[in-house]
Amino acid sequence: MNNEAKLKKVSDRLYVKPCKGKDGKDFEVEWKKELEMMWLDLTNVSLRHTLSIENPVFAVGRDRKRDGDVNRPKLPYDEYVKEEHRSISATGLLDKKPDSLRSDTISLIMADGAIERGTYSEVKNVNIFPLESDLTQEDVEMGRANGSLGHWIEDGEFYLDLGIPADTFDCAYRELQEPKGKAVVLCVYVDAFNTDIDRAFRPPDMAKTFYIEANSSSRAYFKTLMISEPVRTILKNSHPNQGNTEEEKAVRSEPKRSQLIEEGGYNWMAFLWKILRGR
Repeated sequence: MNNEAKLKKVSDRLYVKPCKGKDGKDFEVEWKKELEMMWLDLTNVSLRHTLSIENPVFAVGRDRKRDGDVNRPKLPYDEYVKEEHRSISATGLLDKKPDSLRSDTISLIMADGAIERGTYSEVKNVNIFPLESDLTQEDVEMGRANGSLGHWIEDGEFYLDLGIPADTFDCAYRELQEPKGKAVVLCVYVDAFNTDIDRAFRPPDMAKTFYIEANSSSRAYFKTLMISEPVRTILKNSHPNQGNTEEEKAVRSEPKRSQLIEEGGYNWMAFLWKILRGR
């Protein structure tokens, strides 16, 4: 049974948690909502290109303009309209810390203030789309965002809808069209609750917990999109007919996210598009 004290909501961006000190005195700890950096390894990546056509010919059941009816104004569905939409969809696995069995997690703050800890280690639905224009500093100050991290009440899953600059999206879309095994990593800033103490004293290599309100959405801002591709390494003094042990095969085909070292120097390929923060 969970005997942890429940949070009390003060405002949309602040909770307080009642606590008792060693001297028996009661006090409260503030849980503030602030932007925190979240890294996601994207899996099951797919590209979507949707074409939609609105043709007056197919306006069945509508009061279309008849011959000789000159008094009726022209309506939007009298026009031929074609729209195209592109997006990148995936599942996002929260960052797993080096030399650790734990990954970052998302915990829920329920409507009654109870904390459901460490429930989620993935964002089930990640949807990335191009923006017509980027955010300005004024937009950020007014609380506007180019994305949202939310929690579905129906199935309890998390989703991330994220707009990124059009040129960055175009570059990523082209790279992902090539049929190669590429690793895709996304970094965003998300609005999450936590204490000042945890933010100040949590070691960088320690797994992070994002506290999100259940059945709600939080602001999300694009920071980094990285696509990398594995490069085969060649073992020193290897022969085409040699080096076929399982260990050597693993070495030759092991993907590296940032850098691969070969005999005689470095051979690496990584694509890092725009680190955008307050652009």
